[in-house]
Amino acid sequence: MTEVLAIEDNPDILSYYKQVLSDNGYKFRGAETAIAGLEMIKESWPDLLLLDLALPDLNGIEFLERIHKMNSSLPVVVVTAYPGLEVRQSCEDYEVKGFLLKPVDPDLLLRAISQALARPNHYSGFSH
Repeated sequence: MTEVLAIEDNPDILSYYKQVLSDNGYKFRGAETAIAGLEMIKESWPDLLLLDLALPDLNGIEFLERIHKMNSSLPVVVVTAYPGLEVRQSCEDYEVKGFLLKPVDPDLLLRAISQALARPNHYSGFSH
């Protein structure tokens, strides 16, 4: 079973991800902080990381840098409410596989995850 780790500080959004992903055959783990997410990754690598960029303890770009140093092949889909050119460039620099804008439609979420897993070397860009 494909495992997705979501790092999102909003518990309602984490619950939403859990429901959508679990209902569609994914194993789900969630963390509300970057530090908790890093600990979960050290315990067991997920197949895909779903990452919010605005986290309370570490910004998402710094988190991407740390993850990229640990394992640059881990597929990452970023979900954010703050799309900017600088953010997009940073995501491309760290080989993010997808970029979704909040609020996320469940079909777009599932499509982005599926594409990231199927084509790990392809950047799918922004979706909303």
